[in-house]
Amino acid sequence: MSTLLTEPAAPAVPAAPAASVEPAAPAAPAPAPAAPADGSRWNVPENLREDPSIKKFMDDKFTVDPNVALQSYVNLQQTIGRDKLVVPKSDEEFGKVWDALGRPANAEAYEVKRPEKMPEGVTYDEAGEKLLRNFAHQNGWNQKQFANAYDLYFKTRMEEVAAWQKIVTDGRASAEDSLKKEWGDAFNGNAEIARSVVKEFGDPELSQYLDTSGLGNDPRIIKLFTKIGKEMMGDSKLKDPRTSQAMAPAEIEAKIAEFRKTNEKALFNADHPDHKRLVAELQTLYNSRPVAAA
Repeated sequence: MSTLLTEPAAPAVPAAPAASVEPAAPAAPAPAPAAPADGSRWNVPENLREDPSIKKFMDDKFTVDPNVALQSYVNLQQTIGRDKLVVPKSDEEFGKVWDALGRPANAEAYEVKRPEKMPEGVTYDEAGEKLLRNFAHQNGWNQKQFANAYDLYFKTRMEEVAAWQKIVTDGRASAEDSLKKEWGDAFNGNAEIARSVVKEFGDPELSQYLDTSGLGNDPRIIKLFTKIGKEMMGDSKLKDPRTSQAMAPAEIEAKIAEFRKTNEKALFNADHPDHKRLVAELQTLYNSRPVAAA
């Protein structure tokens, strides 16, 4: 790309043979055993004494307080069937949860499907991919989350680049059309003068900036460099056989007007010694006018 200035079931309940049957209501939880009325403690059977859920209520005589045991049973019944989520409280706990949900072992383990073809003039963003990998791993993304974000980032970036390239390309065509109308036959020479100024006094960074910003297609900038170049035509650095000295239509008209004003007496006096020469020069100026399109 260049500018003008630069080159993402429960088991079924059997139905009755002839009529539909309403689903059976779930069985009510078994009632908790009643605690002894005298407030005595329950003896724990020997086969249950090593169970962690029992052991935490048991004393050294292998008995439990029935009230405590019953309350624990009620609490358990209330939680049956509920979704349970333990909220992590530390970075380590969060890490274990993320790993369980599919986070890769490290940032480099994410799988990437790079674009098969990048837009013209655009190089692959290695730094951007690395930044995204690290961010994804630090925030617990799994492979699917990373892939969706990657596709969105790079796809969007390529679309933006393609859209900008179209703007620059259209801008170049528009600038050429505008300047050709204004400069006529002097267009190629003037444009080359502007390029010579950029090449001689600019550097690769300036050329790149004119390309990427689109300023190299701005007629105002092109005319500025052309004017600077014409002021410096005496400098051999700007002399180039491609820099035509053709004048723009407006320049020709201005030169004709100035010539007529300066040589008015001789032009209108056939007896003036310079009359023929000046008339011939004036005719040459008239002949340099661009031929009007039919």
